[in-house]
Amino acid sequence: MEFRYSNLTIQDLRHRTLADLVVNIEADFQIIESDKVLYTEQSFPVYELARQLTLWGRAEEDALDDFTFDSMSFEDPGAVQVARSGDAWVVFSGFTPGVTSSSLSLDRIRGAVQRFSAQLRAELDSLGVFAPDI
Repeated sequence: MEFRYSNLTIQDLRHRTLADLVVNIEADFQIIESDKVLYTEQSFPVYELARQLTLWGRAEEDALDDFTFDSMSFEDPGAVQVARSGDAWVVFSGFTPGVTSSSLSLDRIRGAVQRFSAQLRAELDSLGVFAPDI
């Protein structure tokens, strides 16, 4: 399971407010499991997603609700979703109906979130952009 991005851009970033960061740090984004692409989107708000996923993943598993990405950049929520499925979790996008990951452990999803956030944080640091909460 991977949350993957490429072609990071901060070209529209003018200020360092939270609203500016979440809207103007974008990249081409994919959710991938093995060789299967579950979702792909260009100019996706990757910082906003990393921030929300990181905050979501900090909760204890028994207190953890399903995750639905509610973005300021999309009219409808659900571009990325993580939902409990029995004793496991599935990852999917509401924008690609019928395409879901296999059943995954929460640890595997948290690992994917941590790798995604760490890569983004390192790249933003190299560009001189402080990105809190990831």
